[in-house]
Amino acid sequence: MPQFLIRFVRLILVKLDHSDKLNLLFYSSVLLNYTFSLKHYLPQLDSLKAFEAAARHLSFSMAADELCISKGAISYQIRKLEERS
Repeated sequence: MPQFLIRFVRLILVKLDHSDKLNLLFYSSVLLNYTFSLKHYLPQLDSLKAFEAAARHLSFSMAADELCISKGAISYQIRKLEERS
């Protein structure tokens, strides 16, 4: 858990009574689990950039030149997107 979040929760816990503390901790853990699980469902931004450039140029070579990476890297990023679907 990020340190800033731990400090924030501690600051709030000082002000709350016992039942409110339990509710806050429960909903905080649910929110954190949901947020971290989204990483598994959302594609990487690099893959989306590679796909968008390749689609716009209709060429892996031109997309690679624009993003300053190799054609193989473009192909790999798009393959990662295909495997996710």
